[in-house]
Amino acid sequence: MAATILTGQPQADQSFEVDGRLELIPESVHLQSTGTPETSIPIICSAVPDIVDGVTTIHAGELDLSVSRVLDLISEPFGQRLLTATWDEQTIPVQLASVVRV
Repeated sequence: MAATILTGQPQADQSFEVDGRLELIPESVHLQSTGTPETSIPIICSAVPDIVDGVTTIHAGELDLSVSRVLDLISEPFGQRLLTATWDEQTIPVQLASVVRV
């Protein structure tokens, strides 16, 4: 998650096997990151979660990752290092996670 948010790595393709062939599953949720490829990622040796008011903050060395456990479908995403998602019925980006400390 840190790599995706910080460097903009794309979401993984999903597939399933049919008669020995992998078939791609079309995306139903589209992820977007504000990261850039040249951003470095600190080494993460341990992670300690802390849950408060629908948000899990993962303290991981130099990083604090914030994961929304209750999605706000109305408000605009906020912050600088974000992971957002849209889907067919949700065209306004929804904030899923962010890096809140580097």
